[in-house]
Amino acid sequence: LGITQIRIASYPTFSLLLLAIVYKVLSVSLRAMKVLSLAGSALLLSIGGADTHSTFVSLIPNGDKVKVDGETVAALGHVNAEGDGIRNGFGHGFETAGEVWTKAFCQTDSDGDGASNGLELGDPNCTWTVGETPART
Repeated sequence: LGITQIRIASYPTFSLLLLAIVYKVLSVSLRAMKVLSLAGSALLLSIGGADTHSTFVSLIPNGDKVKVDGETVAALGHVNAEGDGIRNGFGHGFETAGEVWTKAFCQTDSDGDGASNGLELGDPNCTWTVGETPART
């Protein structure tokens, strides 16, 4: 028999009670840690998501003026226009471009409609830089 087994055999009531207390404390602590971890993750995602999208808007010509069905799109690079979740072709392309408006990304047709990203966003000559007014607003 191992040491633990001898002690349990010698003091069965005390050992079982001690084991039950330790188990209860650990299980409550683990549940609390999981809840806190999930809450913290959700908070970080919501804070990070909001900040990230507002930052990206300024990195794209007319990024704050894109509309779909008359509604301003908050997150041009996501399937969900409100942001977060799955990225669309534009979002994947922008990420691949290093989240920078490059000439190559400007000339790409991310949504496959036959018009380049630059043409659709007011930078048909792909000369726009952050802080400037696009050729077309």
